[in-house]
Amino acid sequence: MQAINGTMRRFLFGATLLYCVGIVVLTLFWTTQIYPAWWLEFSSIFALYMFAPVLFLAPLAVLMRSVLIRGTVMIGAAAFLSIFGSQLLPPDIARTAASQLRVATYNTLALNQQPDSVVATIRAQNADIVAIQELSPSLAAAFEQQLQAEYPYQALHPDPKPHGLGLLSRYPIETANLEPVFRGQRAVVQIAGQLVTIFNVHPSVPSLEVSLIERFDLPIVRDYDTSLRASQLTALLAAIDQTPGPILVAGDFNTSDREPAYAAFTARLRDAYRETAWGFGFTFPNQIQVASIPVPGPLVRIDYIFSGGGIAPAATRVDCSNASSDHCLVVADLYFEGR
Repeated sequence: MQAINGTMRRFLFGATLLYCVGIVVLTLFWTTQIYPAWWLEFSSIFALYMFAPVLFLAPLAVLMRSVLIRGTVMIGAAAFLSIFGSQLLPPDIARTAASQLRVATYNTLALNQQPDSVVATIRAQNADIVAIQELSPSLAAAFEQQLQAEYPYQALHPDPKPHGLGLLSRYPIETANLEPVFRGQRAVVQIAGQLVTIFNVHPSVPSLEVSLIERFDLPIVRDYDTSLRASQLTALLAAIDQTPGPILVAGDFNTSDREPAYAAFTARLRDAYRETAWGFGFTFPNQIQVASIPVPGPLVRIDYIFSGGGIAPAATRVDCSNASSDHCLVVADLYFEGR
């Protein structure tokens, strides 16, 4: 028994030391966002879950009275707080004006066969403007038939593939055009006497090369290619830089807030959720199953509402109640500064 215990202790010490070194090195890469290899950038998306071993090591440190394990727990906890600590605290925001505009973004899922459920979900948000991604022809028809009273101004560009886009608005839409270069819509909406430019976007999903280890039936990611998405986001950022006045950018970015591209947007615009809410705000995947096993809630945040040019966020929430789509909605209350 002592030999087994001794072997187990050595294994635990070795695994703990390896994890400690690994999490410190990964934290350095995640913090600097310098990624010499694709897998380092990919690991950053799921950085939160890399700290799960700390939950196991904490009680183990108490039971074994090990300085090494206790030290690893402290290092892991410190690294976790350095990355995610600010998201665990309520935001420090001074609301200088009442909300004047409510905006929602919703990837409705191109294969969605529950139009009545989608319509009910949209109505429940009571938003002034709704940005829709993966708008199918059947959903577009349902919006035209059932939401005309609530949203008399509609700019719908449906597609049977996951490329459809649409805007629902209580305010007049002056213009609305598709922008294939960044896979989005650019619209100008008249809101309270001001012309506001709205970008409704849905850039491409990064390409994952996955192979299967047949002996264990285990999928392994071999490559993570973001080149197409990067070119689209670069074009979107250029369009944003060339747009004067009030601006809203909403949609499914297929980009987590752990990736370098996210920082390019927050350098220009205000992230409604990050400024007004706390927690991680995960939006994808919502209420889905993989191999008949339910995924335990959304795991990443890829749906956003950004604002700029004098539009500021007042409050934001994520709504994951509708099971007909694999995305949650993001709903933001905003106001015009200086009014």
